[in-house]
Amino acid sequence: MIKSFLQKLVGIGENAKPQTQAVAPRSEQECNAILRKARQLYADRRCDECLAELFPLIQSNPDVGEAHFLAGKSLYSGKNFQAAASALMKATELGVSDPSSDAIIASSLTTTGDSQRALEFALSAYEKRKTDPQICLLVAQLYARFEAYELAAEYYLKALELAPRSFDALIGLVSLNNQAQPVLKRNFLTSQVFNAKTQYLKKMKLGIRNISALGETELHNLIILSLNDANIFAEIACPCAKELYQRGSLDASIALTLATFFYFLGDREKSAELFAYCRENIASSNFSPTISLGQLYIAMGGKKWEEGWRIFDQAVLGFYASKRVDSVPLWNGERLGKKRLFVYQEQGFGDVLLGLRVFAALRERGISCTFWVGKGLGDLVRTAEGVENVVESGIRPDPRDHGCEFAAPLFGLIRVLKISPKEIKTPALIKSLPGRCEAWRERILALNGLRVGLVTTGNPWRTDDWMRSIEAKDLEALTAIQGVSWINLAFDARPERDVIIQTFSALNPVPELSDFADTAAIIDALDVVVAIDCSVAHLAAALGKPVFVLVPSFVDWRWRIGDDTQPWWPNARTFFSPFPGEWKAPVEQLAAELKLFLEQRH
Repeated sequence: MIKSFLQKLVGIGENAKPQTQAVAPRSEQECNAILRKARQLYADRRCDECLAELFPLIQSNPDVGEAHFLAGKSLYSGKNFQAAASALMKATELGVSDPSSDAIIASSLTTTGDSQRALEFALSAYEKRKTDPQICLLVAQLYARFEAYELAAEYYLKALELAPRSFDALIGLVSLNNQAQPVLKRNFLTSQVFNAKTQYLKKMKLGIRNISALGETELHNLIILSLNDANIFAEIACPCAKELYQRGSLDASIALTLATFFYFLGDREKSAELFAYCRENIASSNFSPTISLGQLYIAMGGKKWEEGWRIFDQAVLGFYASKRVDSVPLWNGERLGKKRLFVYQEQGFGDVLLGLRVFAALRERGISCTFWVGKGLGDLVRTAEGVENVVESGIRPDPRDHGCEFAAPLFGLIRVLKISPKEIKTPALIKSLPGRCEAWRERILALNGLRVGLVTTGNPWRTDDWMRSIEAKDLEALTAIQGVSWINLAFDARPERDVIIQTFSALNPVPELSDFADTAAIIDALDVVVAIDCSVAHLAAALGKPVFVLVPSFVDWRWRIGDDTQPWWPNARTFFSPFPGEWKAPVEQLAAELKLFLEQRH
């Protein structure tokens, strides 16, 4: 019955037809009587009956704004969001609304995916009622959808100021911070946010002791609050995530959080299962599940390898406009004949060094190409065997300016050329450039014992940095090794880095290094490099140096494909963290290997 009302009321539904039969208008007295009854039914939350009363009135007197207004609110209560938005917008046109109307319209449009119009109505609602934390929250959520992070944070903070116990605002801010921090290099978690987070966790800690009694929303909130917090990840995120996963009845939002949790743990099967579910059940504008699923399949290898590259490649080209070339067609393996291919960097510098090996496959197929890389990498890339016609610039050029009629991203060639895991095991090595950092090289070569490059801290703005960077207290096993001279290769200035430099009495050439080529010259003077998962590890490996890599627990196809822990670099030994942030065992294993390496050198 209600479906029929909706179709006739706002014209939705495949079988809806315009009304052709005229309905006689009702008198003012009749209208008022129907409206009184509808108001009472709405107040009693008998929304279907309210709509049943209103429909004949809207048919006979379509200009009665309050009828549309009450119908819109009843439809919203019944979660018929598209119809609710239409009815309330009609009521607004007829001059009937209250301060909540714009907010309800915005919320309805958000649910139906019309984010642009939803934001317009949400801002209108905010102008009418600036002290309503729910409206501030809605505006923040919509700005976050458009990646307007600063504005989203501003409205989340307003919501938290107006309602200090608003856990929706708190969760929104923490989630926004995880998303925006790597992009903006800024932390949105103010002392006010930390206080609210502390209070919420304090309130919930008793519940964690009896975790089965907590609701799904409470469990989900606790995971979000602790997912990127090294201090409480094991204590809170782990038991809550495992309890929620066991329950099985997951909506897409919860599934995405759980997928991320298992990704951090390195559980490829569970995270792939959940990301696949999210890919099917989350709006297509959210690219995270698709890209993550592609990366997981690549890391799983075997039968998933080709599918992983297909998903990953399509996701990157589909969601990142900056990673697409639109002036010439994307190359998908067509016969090129004498036509040239434009290959371009779409990932970071470390990944470029990984990807150079695909040029051997291009050469074998007789394909001529031009390769574009960003500033700071061109001269090193040119030293790799088989890599020719390298163009280096700050802005990617138009392929047509270099006589190219097709284009492909560097890693997209793995899919197009059907390169197997076995084929990628032969890297394209590079050479350091002569004349770089000679004074530092002489100083390093004069050192006694084994000359070891060291980088154990990375970019502090990465949300997964707490799982990747290692503090001085966890490196004790390395400091005990005799006969080693340490050289710092960590670039990001941070207090932990300075403590490590001091702890290891390490030389620090970094302040005088200007680019990757300078770093390569320093590495060339070393015997071995010890590094976390970072571009320096790939640079050392590409230079042919022995590299000991401390790999975090989260899934990463760069350091493990299937059971192969040396998939790309045969000269890289990997030592895996068994659990996010735990480094004692892998550091001790590395220290034992380094001692053996030292003995063999002597």
